[in-house]
Amino acid sequence: MIWIVLFFIIILVSAVLAFRSMKDYEEFPGSENINSLFFVANSQNFTENSLKKLHKAFLNSKQFFSLERLNKGQERVLVIFGPREIPEILPELKLVEIEDYLADPNSLEQNNMDKKVSVNHALTWLIEGKLNKKPLHIGEELKNLDLGKDQQFHIQIVAIPEAAITDLEKFQSTIRVMVVEDDSIERVALAKILTQGLEQATGFNRHQDNFPEQKKFESFKQRSLVPKEVTPFSLSCQEIYALLA
Repeated sequence: MIWIVLFFIIILVSAVLAFRSMKDYEEFPGSENINSLFFVANSQNFTENSLKKLHKAFLNSKQFFSLERLNKGQERVLVIFGPREIPEILPELKLVEIEDYLADPNSLEQNNMDKKVSVNHALTWLIEGKLNKKPLHIGEELKNLDLGKDQQFHIQIVAIPEAAITDLEKFQSTIRVMVVEDDSIERVALAKILTQGLEQATGFNRHQDNFPEQKKFESFKQRSLVPKEVTPFSLSCQEIYALLA
């Protein structure tokens, strides 16, 4: 009996330590009073210049933001999470403030849960940092996704401007991927296919960790940033645009 108790104590301690270690290497955006989620109504006007404008606007204040390409079936939309002045910085995008599409994994409230992405139907993972300084090349695999009608694939890039060493604007970046599928077996299969597709298209690898799915989902929802001191991952405006285009 005592061995069973000790086993569960070890499991509990391990989970707590894993949770604390993950929090130690994440930075979180400011409160909801200064950040919002925006739908990009004029996504055709989103260009590399949009990213250059965000770099200039947030370089001194060290604020970060998240760009998210959402795919459901054959539908694709772009959303931006960040400071509420973003619509003033990018008026050409006609940003519309919206409610988060991700459900609170800790909430017991079930109203409208069917309209949001639930942690119970999602798999989320972090992308390994880019090790070389060669420009990123994006293959067609990422642009020709074959998703079922209700299947979803989302790519999130959390970015903070880096001080310019050259005339090329760059961002310390954190990339996350999420797949959504109601059936658990199909969900795992879809995640495997998209992991391989993303690797073939970009050379990026899936980060291997033991963090619980709920914590990874929360990091996606909170739009947290892995700082440069933990994992350097520098992307140019051109590279970020290519990933989201």
